[in-house]
Amino acid sequence: MFLKADYTVASTPSSADIICFTGGEDVSPMLYDEVKLKQTTCDHHRDQKCCDLFNTYVGKKKMLGICRGAQFLNVMNGGALYQDVDNHTCPHGHLATVVSDGSEIKVTSTHHQMMIATGEAELLLVANESSFKYPTELSKEDPWVDVDVEALFYEETMSLCFQPHPEYERDGGECQELFFEFVEQYLM
Repeated sequence: MFLKADYTVASTPSSADIICFTGGEDVSPMLYDEVKLKQTTCDHHRDQKCCDLFNTYVGKKKMLGICRGAQFLNVMNGGALYQDVDNHTCPHGHLATVVSDGSEIKVTSTHHQMMIATGEAELLLVANESSFKYPTELSKEDPWVDVDVEALFYEETMSLCFQPHPEYERDGGECQELFFEFVEQYLM
């Protein structure tokens, strides 16, 4: 996806302008001081590698997260996660609203966790698909409890969190186009 969009993919993190954290298993609730639910499946080794990478480059490199990577960056910026939500494991997509202009686009989604952002985050993209969010102690502090946060930006750490899967679309799909618009606007 990045090569087709004329981005250069670096061979090492030290040579990259932007560090990209990708999708995968759930982010460990230990990183945001919550008890793990039975629905949550983590890879602690990967969490540690991602934490090491983030801590090495925070403040030195721009950060980009897709799906699990977005959730990870949100947590590393002081946010948390709903460990279990419904209606977001739909590979054919659902509608999301671009906060800046109110337009709706179709996004792809295959996750059962959802970001709980901090008040320092700039909200970029939201949906209203979840009818259930497994409550946590931290969810009481969710500044955007009435919407499903799909994308946000943390200016202090230059972290762009994009929870949908733009790579699932054909080149030029609207989710992919919005993703690269956000990358250009916030990280370039």
